[in-house]
Amino acid sequence: MHLSGGDSLKISEGVLETITGVATAEVKGVYGLADIKDRKDRNAKSKNAVKIVVSDEVAVIDVAVILKYGVNVAQVSQEIQHNIKRSIQTMIGITVAKVNIHIVDIVPQTVKVHA
Repeated sequence: MHLSGGDSLKISEGVLETITGVATAEVKGVYGLADIKDRKDRNAKSKNAVKIVVSDEVAVIDVAVILKYGVNVAQVSQEIQHNIKRSIQTMIGITVAKVNIHIVDIVPQTVKVHA
């Protein structure tokens, strides 16, 4: 990313992943992020939930999520896409060309998380 006066700004991929994770979690109906490879452990913190590819200041984002049972999957997915795009574009200033949502699991209301 270029700033005025010929200066540049580099933003780590981890920053984009954090913004994507927070933007996803803000959407009603999202249970949490998920590792695409490990669908069974709902309590695990995922390190592989977000994949971001940036080329020429344009991002393509993949995010794996677990939704709450009973939600409208299409509607929640669209809200996640919108929230991620808005957050990245507003906070970082790069264009988000695509947000791919991977629904890994749906959690029934009877599941309780042990902290």
